[in-house]
Formats: sequence, C-alpha cells, structure tokens
Amino acid sequence: MIVASSPAKIILCGEHYVVYGAPAVALPVDRRNSVELEVIGNEGKLLLESDVGKATIYGNGDFKGEKILEFCKPIYLKLAGDRKETFRARIIFGGAPKGMGNSASIASAMAIAFSRYVNSEMTVDKLFEITQIAENVAHGGKASGIDARTVIAGEAQLFRKTFNPTEFNFKNMKLELPKDTAIVAISTYKDAREGTSQLIERFAMANKIKKKPEELTEKEREELLGSYKSVFNEILNELRIDGNPERLGRLLSKNHELLRNSNVSTEEIDKAIKLAVQNGAYGGKLTGAGGKGGACFALANKKNVDRIVNALNTEGYLAFVANLAKNGARVDRN
Repeated sequence: MIVASSPAKIILCGEHYVVYGAPAVALPVDRRNSVELEVIGNEGKLLLESDVGKATIYGNGDFKGEKILEFCKPIYLKLAGDRKETFRARIIFGGAPKGMGNSASIASAMAIAFSRYVNSEMTVDKLFEITQIAENVAHGGKASGIDARTVIAGEAQLFRKTFNPTEFNFKNMKLELPKDTAIVAISTYKDAREGTSQLIERFAMANKIKKKPEELTEKEREELLGSYKSVFNEILNELRIDGNPERLGRLLSKNHELLRNSNVSTEEIDKAIKLAVQNGAYGGKLTGAGGKGGACFALANKKNVDRIVNALNTEGYLAFVANLAKNGARVDRN
C-alpha cells in the first residue's frame, strides 16, 4: 500500500479578485488529506472510497458513483488508466472545511501515490499540471491554480495571473504571522454548500463585469482591482514577525468588506467573524470562494485562541487553530 498526503490551504487575501489579475497570498495549513492506494484485482478500474461516498472509474473513462469524486478521474486516466490492475484509493479527509483547498490537496496526494506505483517521474511542474486538470473538474471551470501550487509547495505563495497570453505566476514566500498570533479557521457548513463557479458568477454580477477576465481593458481592470490592491499591499507589509497584529486584523476585515460588498459572503460567515472579534480576534475574512457553507478565518493573539474556538463551537461552527504546514504534497508510506 502507498500512502500519500497533502496539506490544506488558506487564501489570506485575493479571493475572486485573483481571477481578474490581482495578486493573492495563500498559506498551506496542517490539516492534511491522505490517499491510501493499493491493488486488489485485475479488472482495469479504480475504486474510490471516502467519507462522502464511493465511486468507480473505468479505464475507458466511464464513471459511476458520487459526482463530487469525479475530479479524480483525470488523475487515474492520465497515470494508470491503461493498466490492468484494479486499484482501490481510500481518501482520508483531514478535516479542513470547504474553501480550504481540499480538492487540490486530495488530487495532488492521489497523483503522487499513482506516480509512485507506476514508477513515473513526478516533477513539481507535472504534479501541478495534473492537479490543475483535476481542479478544473472540481470547480466546474478553469481554476486559478493558487490552491494547487500552495498545497504542492507547502510554502506560502504569492500568485498572480496575467493575460494575453494567459500565464500563472507563482513565487514562494517566506512570510510570517506577527509574533504571538495564530489563525483560527472556521467552517459555516450546516446542510448545504454553494459551488465555486456559481460564486464567481455572483462576484462578476455584483461588480457589473460582463466580459471574460482576459477581455477586460487595463482601465477596466484597474477600476475593479484598485481598492483591493491597496489593501493587499498593506496586508503584505504586515506579514512579518514584527508586524502589527491589530493593523493586520483591521486590513483583513477591510478585505472581507470588499468581498461582502461583492455578494460572495453570507450572513453565517459575517456572524462567525463578528463572534470571533467579540471574543478577542483582531479581525477576519472569508477564505476561498465564500457562499453558503463556506469557510472564513480570524487572526488572534494566541492567548485568546481557546476562548474564540469555544465561543464559535458553542454557536454550532466548526473552529480550530490552523497552524502553518511544514511540508507540501508527499509520499508518507511506500
């Protein structure tokens, strides 16, 4: 049996704006998803097992089972779809909520496991390419790439998309939170979630965007991104050990206000952030696409973390400390 894992992630700033060319920062966090891969027969298919259900993927591309698992299909077909073995992949969920890069985490772990089994060389670029293909399926459209790159690298990422031609630009960053602070991740999921593609459309409608991202003029792009880019630059300046935590918290909340005005937050997300602040957090914002069932986070002094987590859990939210991950996607057992 081969066991591989990959971390989840938090987008510290840049959701939705990144689609139109704004810079974004993402951090890998230590809620790792794992994939256990083994061979159990010789019928040329992949059996998937997870806490959200089961699915079967055949070598000819047929898929049966839980639709949410279909993002795994291109990984199997690309790396092992022509083989005669029957594979079983058990997905072990690490506990990070929607909006924290679970599909990229699972996809990268699964790709590494398959590549190790078939003795295929897996460079970082190839792993990103395969994970990104799976991400496009999971998101129902072209994913930005920030989730895939962050969980693969296991390091903070500065990301920016440029156009004409479309290119994805990444940079590993040695970023730190201000001294004695921690991130509290929060899930607002109760009984339903909204999809990323739906929220991308809602953001566009709220900002009266009627063109595709690559079709915007530079003037139109600057009008859309100007307010966010000002906040982004200030946030980046505080991401250091001697940064000002109160100011960083206010800036994160200001970023959240922009997203709320773009109609991608929800009453539950806003309520969770407000509750965290009332119990000692410096500020917070949604992370990921947002929407119903989405995730958010708060920046807090470590001495207030337990009080914040308890207050949120008491109100029915799933809250936990999201420590920064020390490793990216990897094989844990061969």
